[in-house]
Amino acid sequence: LQYFSFSIPVLSAFAELDLSALPELIGGFILGPVGAVMIVTVKLLLYMTFKGTSSMYTGEIQNFLLSCAYVLPAVLYYRKHRTKQGALSAVTERMLEKLFLACGYQRDVFLDAVTNGLLLSMDVAHAVHPNHREKCDIKNRIYPGDGVALKMAASQSYATDASCVSILEHLCRIRNIPYKKFSNRSDMKGGSTLGALSSAQLAMRTMDVGVPILAMHSARELMGASDQAALVALASEFFLV
Repeated sequence: LQYFSFSIPVLSAFAELDLSALPELIGGFILGPVGAVMIVTVKLLLYMTFKGTSSMYTGEIQNFLLSCAYVLPAVLYYRKHRTKQGALSAVTERMLEKLFLACGYQRDVFLDAVTNGLLLSMDVAHAVHPNHREKCDIKNRIYPGDGVALKMAASQSYATDASCVSILEHLCRIRNIPYKKFSNRSDMKGGSTLGALSSAQLAMRTMDVGVPILAMHSARELMGASDQAALVALASEFFLV
């Protein structure tokens, strides 16, 4: 995968981004931290054997150090907590940090970006099902066609907080994007999202949004086409702000 790489125009010729960290991470989960370091080493040896070096081995040394800094925390944590949450815990932050460093930014710039950033977690929400109306709160219901669901939960099973809701709600209003606030029944356990998992490990404000669907996780989920259009509009405006 290291051959599928591209240069960063504003940096030196040896500064590249590639996908070789993926097998390092997977191999580390299977073989452990020593196996992960061996995979990184073999990867670099093969690369230098077939392509050589254009940086007097400086780039390869940096690649080794950054790869280990990215892979080892996730692998070590996963060995203690063998769950998908354990596997994801350190990956997001390390991946973002590695991207920042590879683009020539200092670590303090990365930390400022995380602190001042806003993570938009996009998923789906439970629309009122005509055969199971009792599953939804009688005062807080969302239907297909209502637009984007701004998902909230006092238990923080959704990562949304008041400040994030105000930002997304304002954006929807000024751009005429249909939306509705949504919460599950307080006396009935609902699902969670990757947004809640990510925000627990990444010090960034997070907002859970989605489109209302019927029969979530069934063989035939059903949603409104206009809701998808609203979600696309919101995501487009979000990345323009």
